[in-house]
Amino acid sequence: MVLVDSDHFKLINDTYGHNGDQLLQAMANRMLACVRDTDTLVRLGGDEFVLLLTGRGVAEAMSQVTQRRCLCDPRPLQIEGREFSVSCA
Repeated sequence: MVLVDSDHFKLINDTYGHNGDQLLQAMANRMLACVRDTDTLVRLGGDEFVLLLTGRGVAEAMSQVTQRRCLCDPRPLQIEGREFSVSCA
């Protein structure tokens, strides 16, 4: 299990409102692109996500996910003409 928490997301959400929701959706889509069909990604609430790795090859999958840093891709996201960069813990 991996817990992903966005850094300083409250500031983004308070400042940009609806764009914060779109940013969460874009982050979730990026994370989904990194995981296998047998894994589960859920949003706990706010800016927290949990990835549950299941099935065969869990250790290898965990290694790939963490090495590629795809759970929190450092590349900026474009939301309604604004660029957002989000780091995670």
